[in-house]
Amino acid sequence: MKKVAITDKCLGVYPWMKFAYCFVKNLSWGESSEILKDKQKETEDHIRKNSQSLVEKAKSISRFYKVQGEKNRSHIESLIKSISNGKSIKPVNPIVDSIVIAELRNALAMGIHDLDRIQGDIVLDVADEGEKFVGIGNRTIVTRANEVVLRHQKGIWASYTQGPDAVTVVDLATKNAMILGFFTPETSRDSMIQGIREAADLLLSTVKGEAENPPPVHLANSQFKI
Repeated sequence: MKKVAITDKCLGVYPWMKFAYCFVKNLSWGESSEILKDKQKETEDHIRKNSQSLVEKAKSISRFYKVQGEKNRSHIESLIKSISNGKSIKPVNPIVDSIVIAELRNALAMGIHDLDRIQGDIVLDVADEGEKFVGIGNRTIVTRANEVVLRHQKGIWASYTQGPDAVTVVDLATKNAMILGFFTPETSRDSMIQGIREAADLLLSTVKGEAENPPPVHLANSQFKI
């Protein structure tokens, strides 16, 4: 079992920081699920009916983006506003779509990565200015000082504000995955647990796999010094 922890350095910059995660295993891809299509439509309706409260919640993510040096608002806030104005959720694949739906329904910053491509222990840390890693589409991502990142033995594999690397993203070969949840100072433990469990339940109803019921959601502790 991989260890998951927050560095003392990260907690020194953001003393309130928490990080939530859940594992799902033995995933089996199939054709696009009608359950997922129905949930996307239901989620669009839910967002339009509750847009004000969801936008306010999503703004807490955007505020923390700015603390980390990001000029743009969070993608969660942008998507919720877009759907509130009549746009639709764009499908990617059943695994990613399950997480996006849970993100939007709960206005949380979440993600999912291929667990088998994460090398060694998982560490939530803050970056130095100018660190680099390769993101989706082979674009080079350059970090800002105190940007929240996830590391493993090979280096950074995800940034809170700038997204995942190109290696750990889920694809048709993914068998085991890690659902993760990033907090803001205003994010409650209960709302994050609810969001991750919704994501896991939807994922396992659309892509065959295994997880305990209810899926256990873990919170990382400070264990590593880097």
